[in-house]
Amino acid sequence: MFVAELTAAWADPVLRARFTAAIKARWADPDFRAKAIAQRKAVASAMWADPDFRARLQAAHNTAESKARMAHVARAMWTDPIMRSKLIAAMNTAEVKIRKSASHKEVWARRTEEFKAQARARLAAESRRTSADPKHRALRSAAAKKQNADPEYRALQSASARKRCADPEYRARLAAALKKKWADPEYRDRHSAAMKESKEMQATLASARWADPTTRDRLIASMNTTEAKAIRSAAQKEAWARRKAEKAKAAQAGEAEKSAAAKAGQ
Repeated sequence: MFVAELTAAWADPVLRARFTAAIKARWADPDFRAKAIAQRKAVASAMWADPDFRARLQAAHNTAESKARMAHVARAMWTDPIMRSKLIAAMNTAEVKIRKSASHKEVWARRTEEFKAQARARLAAESRRTSADPKHRALRSAAAKKQNADPEYRALQSASARKRCADPEYRARLAAALKKKWADPEYRDRHSAAMKESKEMQATLASARWADPTTRDRLIASMNTTEAKAIRSAAQKEAWARRKAEKAKAAQAGEAEKSAAAKAGQ
């Protein structure tokens, strides 16, 4: 009876709007929001600490019916332009990124080395499998082209890359990680083999594209634009300036060595 009455009441747009407004007003209060979030976290932590509850929840979520229902809801939300823009905006806030990063690091730190190795192996195998699928490569290429055609996306990516590279701590971590990787003979062999395979694939693709008259004409036209020529000219000038500076630096180092050797001989 109660459920029927509640359903009938919720069907009233005026009542539903009034109830929704009241809930939003309560959540707009920082004190209420902080207390509610703390209470929910406490309850969720207590429930998740129960192995029996955790097993039941995981089993319920892993059913085909549950997966299909969640996929349907996710697709419905994502196909709604307004909802999609809200989700993207919510996921890209600095606060959310920091929280997700901290959460992922905490979870990863609790994992055993065996689990980490297996996870990396699974990811690598999945990456190789999808990369070998022409259909998947085409979809990924189309998605990347669509993203890169968006000036706002390119600006965000460029700003993000500059910000990372300007961070000394990030550069130090990256350098340390690369040194550690290159110290592993197996990694060096894999990398060399992958680079060789990539070069061969690129050469094959380039030959196939150049053999197509339409593609060849389009490439030649794109290379002969004023903008392309200016970019090539600037890159060449930069490369020559860099080489000149390196030669001057090497000459100075050589002179310094000679001077030091002469002083030592005296």
